Amino acid sequence: MENELGIVKSVAETIIDNNVDTTIDFFEVGLDSLLDDSLIKDLPLVKTVYGIAKTGFAIREKVLLKKTLSFIIALNSNDVSNEEYQKYTEELKNSDKIRMRELEFALMLIDKYIEERKTIILANLYYNYVCKNITWDEFQELSIIMNNILIKDLSELQNIYIKGEITKKQIKDSISFKRLETQNLVKKIETSERNDDGSISEYYYEYDYEITSLGINLIRYGMKDF
Repeated sequence: MENELGIVKSVAETIIDNNVDTTIDFFEVGLDSLLDDSLIKDLPLVKTVYGIAKTGFAIREKVLLKKTLSFIIALNSNDVSNEEYQKYTEELKNSDKIRMRELEFALMLIDKYIEERKTIILANLYYNYVCKNITWDEFQELSIIMNNILIKDLSELQNIYIKGEITKKQIKDSISFKRLETQNLVKKIETSERNDDGSISEYYYEYDYEITSLGINLIRYGMKDF
């Protein structure tokens, strides 16, 4: 429990300091070379994790560290001058209990995500929650959904978002689409077939598909620059 609290506090400090080198692509950095950079070694988060590990970093700890640093960079790549975000960092400085619990929730999700790039979407969603563009319930729902789909599924979601609605024939990846549908990111809409003269057939009905409000929020608030 003490170790977990220490990590949450060190993440908060790293967010507040906002001095992580944004030119480093942590997705491309090898696990063994992650700590070669002296600036990275001096980050509060890295010092805390290393102190807990005692004898060094195991592979899981290195992967989690990479994902968490990527989350912090993505979070602070948004408009940090935003008034609501400024209030948020002040609350972090004061170790506000609610803010620390929220950050702990985000860190638990980061640990669960197998695909590292999901942390960027999580950071964007978290930022928009902090700035009151989405509610905490919406943030929770979207961030948990991200654990249930794959990054490649998002191209199918963007395809539907751009087109407005699609027919079954326009689905590019049926497996990705099924995952989106089970997570309530897309839904069926009943449509009728038109005759050659443009009139609606009285006997033939099929389903088209459109993005849900949940899916729209994921794209608008989670997929900035993704």
